[in-house]
Amino acid sequence: MRQAAFSPDGRTLLLGCQDRKARFWDVASDKQTGPELEHAGAIGAVAFSADGKWVLTGSRDGTARLWDPKTGARQLEPLRHRGEVNAVAFSPDGSLLLTGSDDGTACFWDPASGRRLGPPLRHPDGVRSLSFSPDGKSVATGTRNLIAQRWAVPPPGVDGSSDKVRVWVELLTGLELAEGGVARPLSEEELKQRRDRLTAKEEKSR
Repeated sequence: MRQAAFSPDGRTLLLGCQDRKARFWDVASDKQTGPELEHAGAIGAVAFSADGKWVLTGSRDGTARLWDPKTGARQLEPLRHRGEVNAVAFSPDGSLLLTGSDDGTACFWDPASGRRLGPPLRHPDGVRSLSFSPDGKSVATGTRNLIAQRWAVPPPGVDGSSDKVRVWVELLTGLELAEGGVARPLSEEELKQRRDRLTAKEEKSR
């Protein structure tokens, strides 16, 4: 067994195992229950959504997968990284998925479509852990080289001023439209500045 997570009601454990399967374990009876969830590699990351309706697993095969815990049905196409997926999380309201990998990135995903949202959060080493804040406005990530970082989560939607819409699109694409209509890639520092700016705009509008 490589990783474990309790269901929100505390009645079930989800165990990520070396044999490439994740198993549900009934806490009261101390017996395996429900379907087995299988990857092509050892499973080292597991998480329940806050409402218990979905589970997310991450594997040495470089993918994360979203499942229905009642049926074992796999939702969406696999969420792919270039390295082992070591950490997975749901946002508190379930509107975002977050995955962290040995490839040095953490990525936001849309749980409805499986589409990656915005450019990856890049790190100098493999991402080993991650967590959303209780209000869902920021995430913390930890890496193999013992560095922890805090990142702002861009608020959903693009309601508001044209400047807010522009910043949101830049975050989603990782590009800025420069003079002459040329798309220029934004640096990690520029992306961080835009995340912070969008969060500040959202808080000011409340």
